[in-house]
Amino acid sequence: MKQQSSRSRGAAALLAAAAVAGCAFFLWLGCFDLIDPDEGRHAEIAREMLVSGHYLTPRLHGLPYYDKPVLFHWALAASMSLFGQTAAAVRLPSALSGLLTVVFAGCWAFRAYGPGAALLAVAGLSTTLSFVAVSRFVVIDPLLVCIMTAALVWLGLWFTDDEARRRSIYPFYVLVGLGTLAKGPVVLAIPGAVALVMLTLGRRWSCLASLRVPSGAALAAAVAVPWYLAAWLSDPAYIETFLWHHNIERYLGSAHIGHQSPWYYYLVALPLGLLPWFPWVAAGVWRKLSDPQRSDADLYTLIWAGVVLVFFLPARTKLLTYVLPAFPPLLCLGAAYAAGKFESKQPFPAAFRAFAFAWIALLVLVMSAAAPAAWWWAPQACTGLLAGLASLLLLPLVRQAWRARDDKRLALYMVLASLGLLVLVYGPAAIVQHQERGMRSAALALEGELEDGRPLLAYEISPHSLAFYSRHVLWRSSDPVATRQMMRESGAWALVTRERYLDDLGLDPLPPGVRPLWSGGGGRVVVAGEGRVEEHE
Repeated sequence: MKQQSSRSRGAAALLAAAAVAGCAFFLWLGCFDLIDPDEGRHAEIAREMLVSGHYLTPRLHGLPYYDKPVLFHWALAASMSLFGQTAAAVRLPSALSGLLTVVFAGCWAFRAYGPGAALLAVAGLSTTLSFVAVSRFVVIDPLLVCIMTAALVWLGLWFTDDEARRRSIYPFYVLVGLGTLAKGPVVLAIPGAVALVMLTLGRRWSCLASLRVPSGAALAAAVAVPWYLAAWLSDPAYIETFLWHHNIERYLGSAHIGHQSPWYYYLVALPLGLLPWFPWVAAGVWRKLSDPQRSDADLYTLIWAGVVLVFFLPARTKLLTYVLPAFPPLLCLGAAYAAGKFESKQPFPAAFRAFAFAWIALLVLVMSAAAPAAWWWAPQACTGLLAGLASLLLLPLVRQAWRARDDKRLALYMVLASLGLLVLVYGPAAIVQHQERGMRSAALALEGELEDGRPLLAYEISPHSLAFYSRHVLWRSSDPVATRQMMRESGAWALVTRERYLDDLGLDPLPPGVRPLWSGGGGRVVVAGEGRVEEHE
C-alpha cells in the first residue's frame, strides 16, 4: 500500500511538472505581436522562403541574409506551412526547442541524480525566467540549446554507461552535424571540448577508441556538408561571410558587430539569468566541486557547464543567450542539491529561505501592481487583473510554509509565483504591447494599398514584422533622395517611417494626394500616395 501511494505521488508530481512546463512554453504563445528587429526579421526570412520557394540560402527583403545557417529558417517555414502565417506558428519551433531542452535535462538529472532531482530540474528550468523568455522568442538560440543539450546528454549517457553495455555513440555525431546547420562551428567546438576534458579529467583515455572519432566525424560531415557545399556553390560570399565575419571575427571582437562587453559581464549576467534558482545552483556547483567522492556523472555535469562558460568567457562579444547551453547542467546541479536536502530532511540554510520569501513577495508585489495597471490601460485584459489579485493568496501560504519550515512548499510557491509572472506577462501585457509597439494593425491598414509583389518603402526604419504581416517586402533606405525618387517612380506607393523624418522626404505637411494610413508607438507612421512627389528643397 505504501509503495502504491508513493507511485501515485510520483505520478502526480510528474504530471504537475509537465503542466508547469507546458504552461511556461506554450500558454498564450501568439498573444504578443512579433517584436522587431529579431522576431520580425526571422519570421520574414521564413515567409520569403515559402513565397519564393528558395530554400537553399536565406533572404531578407529579397537580399541574401548572411548572418546564420539555414536550419532555423527551415523550421519556421515548416511551422508556417502547417499552422499558417501567425506569430504563434513562428514561435512554435523555439517553444518546442525549449520544452525538449527541459525534457533532455530531466533525462540527464534522472540518470545522474534520481527521480526527485529530475522533477526539480524540469520544474526549475521551466520557471527560470530568462530561459523561458528566450524560448518564447523567434531567435536561433533555443534550437541551438536544444540540439546541443541533446548531444551532450547522449554523450554523458555514453560515458556513464557500463562498458559492457555501452550504447552507440553515433547519435551524438548526428546531433553535432545537425547543430552546425543551426549555428555553425560552435556546435563542433563545445561538445568536442567536453569530450576531451572528460577523457582527461576522468582518466578515460581507454574510451578514446570507442568514441569512433574518424567514422563519427564522417557521419557529422555527411549531415552538414551537403548544405554547406550547395550554399557555397550558390553564393560563395554567404558561407565565407557567415563563417569568418559572424563567427571568428565576432568571437575575437574585430567585427565591431555590437554586444561587446567587459570581462566581468557573465559574473553579473549569469546570476541574474538563473533567477530565481541561482542560490540553489551555486550551492549545487560548490557541493560537487568540493566533494572528493563525486561520481562520473557529477564530473561530467561540471565539465559540461564549465566548458560552455569558459568557451565564451574570453569572447569580446557577450550576451546571456550565448551561455544558455550551460543552463541545463547548472539546473541539474541545483536540483541535485535541493533533492538531497529533501531526501535527508535537512532544512535549507536560513539565507536561502529568506531569499525564497523575498522573491515570492517581490513577484506578488509586481503582479499585484502590474495587473490593475494593465487592466486600466487595456480593459479587455481582465485575466491579468484576476491573475494579479489571485497572486495575493500566495502571501499567507508562504507565511505558513515559513513558520512550518516546510522547504518543499516554499519551493512549490516559488514555482507558482514565477509561473504567475509568466502568465501575466504573456497574457494581458501582450494587449498593451499591441497598442504601443505592435505592427499588425499597420498591416491591416495597408490592405489593398499595394499590389502584390510591390515593395513597401521604409525610410530610416526596418519594421520587419510589418513586412511579415502585410506580405510585402521592404525597400529600405536611409537616403532621402533615393527614397523620394522611388516614390516618384512607383505610381501607387506606401511608406513607413518615423514622423520626425517626414520633412526629409517633403511630406510635412502631407501634400495633396498623400494620406495617412496608420500611426503608432515610437512616432512610427505609414502614409500612402499616388503619382509624382515634388522635389524637396
